[in-house]
Amino acid sequence: MATTISMSINHALYDQQAPVFDQRVGLTQPRCEQIVTAIEQLSGFERQATLVEMGCGTGELGSLLAARFADYIGIDLSLAMLKQTKVHHQAQNIPLVQADGSKTWPVADHQADIIFSSRAIHWINSVHTVYEIVRIANKANAMFIIGRVERSRDSWEAQLRQQCHQLLKHEGLTPLNGGQHLKQLCNQFRECGAEILPSQTVYHWHQPRTYQQSLEDWADKPGLAGTTLSQAAKQKILTSLNKWAIEHFGSHLPTQAERHYVLYPINLRSR
Repeated sequence: MATTISMSINHALYDQQAPVFDQRVGLTQPRCEQIVTAIEQLSGFERQATLVEMGCGTGELGSLLAARFADYIGIDLSLAMLKQTKVHHQAQNIPLVQADGSKTWPVADHQADIIFSSRAIHWINSVHTVYEIVRIANKANAMFIIGRVERSRDSWEAQLRQQCHQLLKHEGLTPLNGGQHLKQLCNQFRECGAEILPSQTVYHWHQPRTYQQSLEDWADKPGLAGTTLSQAAKQKILTSLNKWAIEHFGSHLPTQAERHYVLYPINLRSR
């Protein structure tokens, strides 16, 4: 059973998506195996290491990480997500904690050899993230690894997201930008004396995808690009995006999406 710690962030977004999260945006088993193997190789740790995963979600990676390392702690804001871990992976013995990452992380000082976060760390303030990671990291030998799904800058998905962000800014809102957040984290860790290592693309893939599917996915979420807005404002932006896509892409409407899963390792040993 997952431990519960007081939370303040609105977790409706992931609670709502939990039952279908893996089917909608989950990674295949072979890809998860590739990611976990890459984490082992990048970290250089043997199996006795302690790994903390922030934003473990439904456990698609956590269940494999727990099998590879002696000590694993999975942390997530959404209890519904953690319950999916139990259902999908029979992970009754994996330590899982429901906690708000914007508060003190439920890990003892200097306990972690590896801190890992896949597609989640951008939800947490970068200054707080650096503080907590420095606090929980093994002083002698530790690494922080960020996993991201990325799109090429000139891809239609990136263009659609950029246009969405511009429309949100026009409404006086500040959209969440994972790429900018990553740059902030790296700069702040560098100031702490950490070493930013070269990124590693674990794999890339193509999948059938249309801009209408992206807009439908966005319509099903409580907010838009990490912002909270009224349903009327959200519908206005989605309608504008649909019109923009038709005008921008013309007769060459996209039917495929190209994506990459990239790991960003940060060596904390030199701080």
